Amino acid sequence: MNRCVGEGEGEEQKIPPPPIPGYKFFINNINSYLGRVLYQELENSEQIQDPIEKHQFVGTETSSEPDPVPQGVESVIKNDLTRSFRKQILESDIVIYDLMSSNFQEVDHVIKTFKTHEFEHEKALILVSSVMSWANTPPKVKKVNEDGEDEGDEEEEEPQEEDPSDAEEEEAEGEEDQEAEPGEDDPPKPVVLTFKEKDFHLRVPSKRFQYLKTLETLAWSSVRAQPKLRVYVL
Repeated sequence: MNRCVGEGEGEEQKIPPPPIPGYKFFINNINSYLGRVLYQELENSEQIQDPIEKHQFVGTETSSEPDPVPQGVESVIKNDLTRSFRKQILESDIVIYDLMSSNFQEVDHVIKTFKTHEFEHEKALILVSSVMSWANTPPKVKKVNEDGEDEGDEEEEEPQEEDPSDAEEEEAEGEEDQEAEPGEDDPPKPVVLTFKEKDFHLRVPSKRFQYLKTLETLAWSSVRAQPKLRVYVL
Protein backbone atom coordinates (compact mmCIF):
# COMPACT_ATOMS: atom_id res chain seq x y z
CA MET A 1 0.00 0.00 0.00
CA ASN A 2 1.48 3.29 -1.09
CA ARG A 3 1.69 6.03 1.52
CA CYS A 4 0.74 9.46 0.32
CA VAL A 5 2.93 12.22 1.59
CA GLY A 6 0.94 15.31 2.44
CA GLU A 7 1.98 18.77 1.37
CA GLY A 8 4.86 19.99 3.46
CA GLU A 9 5.28 16.64 5.20
CA GLY A 10 8.89 15.76 5.76
CA GLU A 11 10.08 19.34 5.42
CA GLU A 12 11.87 20.88 8.36
CA GLN A 13 9.84 23.70 9.77
CA LYS A 14 11.84 26.78 10.74
CA ILE A 15 11.02 28.20 14.13
CA PRO A 16 11.71 31.92 14.32
CA PRO A 17 14.04 32.94 17.17
CA PRO A 18 12.45 34.71 20.15
CA PRO A 19 12.67 38.51 20.15
CA ILE A 20 15.67 40.03 21.86
CA PRO A 21 14.79 42.59 24.56
CA GLY A 22 15.99 46.11 23.84
CA TYR A 23 18.75 47.79 25.78
CA LYS A 24 18.38 50.50 28.38
CA PHE A 25 20.66 53.42 27.53
CA PHE A 26 21.87 56.11 29.90
CA ILE A 27 23.20 59.18 28.06
CA ASN A 28 24.51 62.13 30.00
CA ASN A 29 23.48 65.58 28.75
CA ILE A 30 21.01 63.94 26.40
CA ASN A 31 19.74 67.32 25.17
CA SER A 32 23.23 68.33 23.98
CA TYR A 33 24.19 68.05 20.33
CA LEU A 34 26.04 64.77 20.86
CA GLY A 35 23.29 63.43 23.12
CA ARG A 36 20.57 64.12 20.55
CA VAL A 37 22.63 62.58 17.74
CA LEU A 38 23.22 59.45 19.81
CA TYR A 39 19.52 59.19 20.60
CA GLN A 40 18.55 59.56 16.93
CA GLU A 41 21.03 56.87 15.87
CA LEU A 42 20.12 54.39 18.61
CA GLU A 43 16.33 54.84 18.73
CA ASN A 44 14.77 51.79 17.05
CA SER A 45 10.98 52.11 17.45
CA GLU A 46 10.43 52.05 13.67
CA GLN A 47 12.66 49.03 13.08
CA ILE A 48 11.30 46.48 15.58
CA GLN A 49 8.68 43.77 15.11
CA ASP A 50 7.97 43.15 18.80
CA PRO A 51 7.49 45.87 21.47
CA ILE A 52 9.93 44.06 23.75
CA GLU A 53 12.74 44.90 21.30
CA LYS A 54 12.37 48.65 21.80
CA HIS A 55 15.30 50.43 23.43
CA GLN A 56 14.74 52.59 26.51
CA PHE A 57 16.48 55.89 27.13
CA VAL A 58 17.21 57.85 30.29
CA GLY A 59 19.76 60.55 30.91
CA THR A 60 20.74 63.82 32.48
CA GLU A 61 19.98 67.27 31.10
CA THR A 62 22.33 70.22 30.69
CA SER A 63 21.19 73.82 31.10
CA SER A 64 23.97 75.09 28.81
CA GLU A 65 22.11 73.81 25.74
CA PRO A 66 18.90 75.47 24.45
CA ASP A 67 17.51 72.31 22.86
CA PRO A 68 14.90 70.27 24.75
CA VAL A 69 15.21 66.62 25.70
CA PRO A 70 14.06 64.29 22.87
CA GLN A 71 10.44 63.24 23.28
CA GLY A 72 11.21 59.52 23.36
CA VAL A 73 13.37 59.76 26.49
CA GLU A 74 11.71 57.87 29.33
CA SER A 75 12.97 60.01 32.19
CA VAL A 76 15.42 62.80 32.96
CA ILE A 77 17.62 62.19 35.99
CA LYS A 78 19.30 64.75 38.22
CA ASN A 79 23.04 64.23 38.38
CA ASP A 80 23.09 64.80 42.13
CA LEU A 81 25.03 61.57 42.82
CA THR A 82 22.28 60.33 45.16
CA ARG A 83 21.05 56.78 45.69
CA SER A 84 18.38 57.32 43.04
CA PHE A 85 21.02 58.43 40.52
CA ARG A 86 23.17 55.42 41.35
CA LYS A 87 20.18 53.09 40.88
CA GLN A 88 19.47 54.43 37.39
CA ILE A 89 23.10 53.96 36.42
CA LEU A 90 23.19 50.35 37.62
CA GLU A 91 19.89 49.49 35.94
CA SER A 92 21.14 50.69 32.55
CA ASP A 93 22.74 48.26 30.13
CA ILE A 94 24.85 50.85 28.30
CA VAL A 95 26.08 54.11 29.87
CA ILE A 96 27.53 56.82 27.62
CA TYR A 97 29.43 59.88 28.86
CA ASP A 98 30.90 62.76 26.90
CA LEU A 99 33.99 63.67 28.95
CA MET A 100 34.39 67.11 27.37
CA SER A 101 31.00 68.29 28.64
CA SER A 102 30.80 66.31 31.89
CA ASN A 103 31.66 67.06 35.47
CA PHE A 104 34.77 65.24 36.68
CA GLN A 105 33.22 64.27 40.02
CA GLU A 106 30.15 62.83 38.28
CA VAL A 107 32.11 60.63 35.86
CA ASP A 108 34.45 59.56 38.66
CA HIS A 109 31.42 58.57 40.77
CA VAL A 110 29.90 56.56 37.91
CA ILE A 111 33.11 54.65 37.18
CA LYS A 112 33.65 53.80 40.85
CA THR A 113 30.00 52.73 41.11
CA PHE A 114 30.57 50.21 38.33
CA LYS A 115 33.88 49.17 39.83
CA THR A 116 32.42 48.30 43.25
CA HIS A 117 29.18 46.59 42.18
CA GLU A 118 28.59 42.96 41.27
CA PHE A 119 26.69 42.44 37.99
CA GLU A 120 24.49 39.55 36.92
CA HIS A 121 24.51 40.63 33.28
CA GLU A 122 27.05 42.35 31.05
CA LYS A 123 27.25 46.14 31.13
CA ALA A 124 29.00 48.60 28.85
CA LEU A 125 30.54 51.97 29.71
CA ILE A 126 31.37 54.21 26.75
CA LEU A 127 33.47 57.34 27.28
CA VAL A 128 33.63 59.86 24.45
CA SER A 129 37.00 61.49 25.07
CA SER A 130 39.22 63.82 23.03
CA VAL A 131 42.47 63.62 21.10
CA MET A 132 43.71 66.25 23.56
CA SER A 133 44.54 63.43 25.96
CA TRP A 134 47.46 62.82 23.52
CA ALA A 135 48.41 66.50 23.17
CA ASN A 136 51.97 66.27 24.57
CA THR A 137 52.78 62.74 23.44
CA PRO A 138 56.23 62.61 21.81
CA PRO A 139 56.38 61.02 18.34
CA LYS A 140 56.95 57.29 18.14
CA VAL A 141 60.22 56.70 16.30
CA LYS A 142 61.52 53.47 14.82
CA LYS A 143 64.73 52.37 16.52
CA VAL A 144 67.72 51.59 14.30
CA ASN A 145 71.14 50.24 15.19
CA GLU A 146 74.49 51.67 14.17
CA ASP A 147 74.41 49.72 10.89
CA GLY A 148 71.14 51.35 9.91
CA GLU A 149 69.08 48.18 10.37
CA ASP A 150 65.68 48.14 12.05
CA GLU A 151 65.53 46.83 15.59
CA GLY A 152 61.78 46.22 15.73
CA ASP A 153 58.87 44.88 13.72
CA GLU A 154 56.98 48.17 13.62
CA GLU A 155 55.54 49.24 10.30
CA GLU A 156 56.65 52.51 8.79
CA GLU A 157 54.27 55.39 8.33
CA GLU A 158 53.18 56.02 4.76
CA PRO A 159 54.94 59.07 3.29
CA GLN A 160 52.84 62.20 3.01
CA GLU A 161 52.30 63.95 -0.30
CA GLU A 162 54.38 67.05 -0.91
CA ASP A 163 52.72 70.44 -1.13
CA PRO A 164 53.14 71.78 -4.74
CA SER A 165 52.89 75.36 -3.47
CA ASP A 166 56.41 75.05 -2.08
CA ALA A 167 58.01 74.74 -5.53
CA GLU A 168 59.46 78.27 -5.56
CA GLU A 169 60.96 77.86 -2.11
CA GLU A 170 62.56 74.59 -3.15
CA GLU A 171 64.38 76.30 -6.05
CA ALA A 172 65.70 79.04 -3.78
CA GLU A 173 66.88 76.51 -1.24
CA GLY A 174 68.39 74.09 -3.78
CA GLU A 175 71.98 74.87 -2.92
CA GLU A 176 71.28 74.66 0.82
CA ASP A 177 69.63 71.27 0.35
CA GLN A 178 72.72 69.95 -1.41
CA GLU A 179 74.88 71.02 1.50
CA ALA A 180 72.41 69.51 4.00
CA GLU A 181 72.39 66.06 2.38
CA PRO A 182 73.49 63.43 4.89
CA GLY A 183 76.92 61.91 4.48
CA GLU A 184 77.98 58.30 4.87
CA ASP A 185 79.09 58.85 8.47
CA ASP A 186 75.92 60.64 9.55
CA PRO A 187 73.45 58.69 11.72
CA PRO A 188 70.32 57.45 9.91
CA LYS A 189 67.35 59.78 9.91
CA PRO A 190 64.67 58.55 12.38
CA VAL A 191 61.43 57.21 10.92
CA VAL A 192 58.27 58.47 12.63
CA LEU A 193 55.64 55.75 13.11
CA THR A 194 51.88 55.95 13.49
CA PHE A 195 50.32 55.20 16.85
CA LYS A 196 48.18 52.10 17.23
CA GLU A 197 45.40 51.25 19.66
CA LYS A 198 47.79 49.22 21.81
CA ASP A 199 49.92 52.37 22.36
CA PHE A 200 47.31 54.05 24.56
CA HIS A 201 49.65 53.80 27.57
CA LEU A 202 52.09 56.17 25.81
CA ARG A 203 49.68 59.12 25.71
CA VAL A 204 50.77 62.31 27.44
CA PRO A 205 48.10 65.01 27.80
CA SER A 206 48.65 68.68 28.35
CA LYS A 207 48.17 69.90 31.91
CA ARG A 208 44.75 71.31 31.05
CA PHE A 209 43.47 67.93 29.84
CA GLN A 210 45.12 65.70 32.43
CA TYR A 211 41.66 64.89 33.81
CA LEU A 212 40.80 63.08 30.56
CA LYS A 213 43.67 60.64 31.00
CA THR A 214 42.78 60.19 34.67
CA LEU A 215 39.19 59.19 33.88
CA GLU A 216 40.22 56.99 30.95
CA THR A 217 42.75 55.10 33.08
CA LEU A 218 40.29 54.72 35.94
CA ALA A 219 37.66 53.30 33.60
CA TRP A 220 40.06 50.78 32.05
CA SER A 221 41.23 49.65 35.49
CA SER A 222 37.65 48.84 36.53
CA VAL A 223 37.52 46.00 33.99
CA ARG A 224 39.99 44.02 36.08
CA ALA A 225 37.62 44.07 39.05
CA GLN A 226 34.46 43.56 36.96
CA PRO A 227 34.76 40.86 34.27
CA LYS A 228 31.18 41.53 33.09
CA LEU A 229 31.92 45.22 32.46
CA ARG A 230 33.10 46.32 29.04
CA VAL A 231 34.75 49.75 28.67
CA TYR A 232 35.20 51.66 25.43
CA VAL A 233 37.06 54.97 25.10
CA LEU A 234 36.39 56.82 21.85
